[in-house]
Amino acid sequence: MNEWIFLGLMLVSGVLGMVAHFWKKLAREQTMDSLGQYIKGHPGFTIRAAVATIGAVAGIWEVTDFAMIDNNITAILTLLTTAFTTGWTFDSMLNKPVTNGS
Repeated sequence: MNEWIFLGLMLVSGVLGMVAHFWKKLAREQTMDSLGQYIKGHPGFTIRAAVATIGAVAGIWEVTDFAMIDNNITAILTLLTTAFTTGWTFDSMLNKPVTNGS
């Protein structure tokens, strides 16, 4: 698999992790906004989480030995799952307003 295509797949996986975290918030009724309303209502926090996700996923991609993962479906799925989890985690940590008590 081409390294650049794989980077794109990892970035999409990271963004899907961020969106899945939003859906979790919606399911738990922690927000009543649509995804678009939520992003527009928290642009700085969303950008902060997205930049952190992109940086972390790019770092994972940079240290990946592509000769090792070529046509190895287990390694590919592991890296895509790691990118998804990275997006979820950074969205959870960074995409929320800071309150006075925290």
